[in-house]
Amino acid sequence: MLLQLLLELGIGSAPSGSRITTYLFPDDATLMCVASTEQQLTSTINAAMTVTCLWLKVNRLDPNISKSNFVIFSQSPNYYSWNTEIALSKGIVKRSNSVKYLWIIIDKKLSFKYHVKAISKILSPNLGVIRKLKHFFRSYVLRLLYFPLIHPYSLYCSSVWFGTFLSIFRPIRVLQNNAIRSFCGIGSQDSRSGQCTV
Repeated sequence: MLLQLLLELGIGSAPSGSRITTYLFPDDATLMCVASTEQQLTSTINAAMTVTCLWLKVNRLDPNISKSNFVIFSQSPNYYSWNTEIALSKGIVKRSNSVKYLWIIIDKKLSFKYHVKAISKILSPNLGVIRKLKHFFRSYVLRLLYFPLIHPYSLYCSSVWFGTFLSIFRPIRVLQNNAIRSFCGIGSQDSRSGQCTV
């Protein structure tokens, strides 16, 4: 809030034609900038980072450069060659292909491919637990296990990343279907999906 206030007061005024949005969390901060050219982006972000560093210094806080990174999102392929740098007094913030924001991995093309891979790595062992336990428990107990082990990971912020291509989303869908088949007692080749409800 204070950072946004400093920008509005003009202490670190941004160039005309650019927009900066600030999101502050208890242990994290995000600056989002909209700019149409590389020069405008570089000058806007560096001005905002100057204000941010001033605010941190006044409040006796120290930015962690090793955990800081930035991603450039664009529909144009021309931005890949941009040599945008964010310079701080302690070093240069590195450019990344993806960033984790509120536990969603967002890549520069907004395909969410890395996020789907990360969720698949979590769901695979959880599916193994359900498959091992299906020999010992009835289906209603396995259904109860499905909701904490599979369901929340596949639905967290799904309104943001479900719009990706079906080919990218397919691994999560396959793991979900396998989990449902496990607690319904349906084989992988059976088409009796109407007999099982989640």
